[in-house]
Amino acid sequence: MLCAHRRLPYPAAVPTDIMEQGKMAHMKQIKRLQNNKQWPF
Repeated sequence: MLCAHRRLPYPAAVPTDIMEQGKMAHMKQIKRLQNNKQWPF
């Protein structure tokens, strides 16, 4: 199972806007999993 607090696997050279897009997508995925009751919290 994915860990919600894991670090995103981006190298330091990735531009900030791409990093932010990835973070937003990651948060959406976490929220969707939470809504599906697949997470214990």
